[in-house]
Amino acid sequence: MESKNTVFSGNVIAAIILSLGFIVCSVIIGSTLYGIKRMDNTITVTGSARTKVSSDQVRWSISISRIAPTLNEGYSLMGRDLSSIKEFLQKNGIDSKEIEISQIYTNQPWLYSERSDRLHYQFNQEIVVTSKDLDKIEQVARKLYDLVNQGVNIVSNNVEFYYSQLPELRISLLNEAMQDARKRAFIIAKSTGRRVGKVKSAKMGVVQVMAPGSVEISDYGTYNTRTRDKEVMITVQATFYLR
Repeated sequence: MESKNTVFSGNVIAAIILSLGFIVCSVIIGSTLYGIKRMDNTITVTGSARTKVSSDQVRWSISISRIAPTLNEGYSLMGRDLSSIKEFLQKNGIDSKEIEISQIYTNQPWLYSERSDRLHYQFNQEIVVTSKDLDKIEQVARKLYDLVNQGVNIVSNNVEFYYSQLPELRISLLNEAMQDARKRAFIIAKSTGRRVGKVKSAKMGVVQVMAPGSVEISDYGTYNTRTRDKEVMITVQATFYLR
């Protein structure tokens, strides 16, 4: 009799455990389905907007360098070169306020010899011209190498073009990119019988400043300085609630 009671008690406990297992499984499944339903209640799309602009600012850098056996000789040569460049720029209509001159950087390279008379100093200096007169700077840059005939050791770097109103433009493009994202979300949602609701979240992408018609973009953003005309593009990733 006692053995039957023991068996009966064991069956009851097993049934209780089994029932609890079903309950736990039901809760887990229900939670999972609820989570899936919630995940299915939003849609994430990427919208974009672009426009064409013309550069309104130019930056042009000029480098001069010398190698000399003594500091006195090196600084003397650099001073002469700098005076020639400043005179050239001013004669060509570039205001002194548009010219920025760096300090002279000096190092002492070893010229592959143990002889002390082969030890020379190297001197480098940069002159940067910033202006809003793009045509003038391009014309002057073409004539700079006339100074080489005067013995000036000079290197002209590329003329770089910039658009100074980029921060304001980015705000207006962001609005257009959001509208584009909503249109994309509407098309996708409509195909599934849903409607687009309010914005849940939005994240702006990096700004791409490209040459016209270019497809060269970067995850970190690009800024083309080679061409005067540019295309500015911005993207936004937006998540919308669905109804």
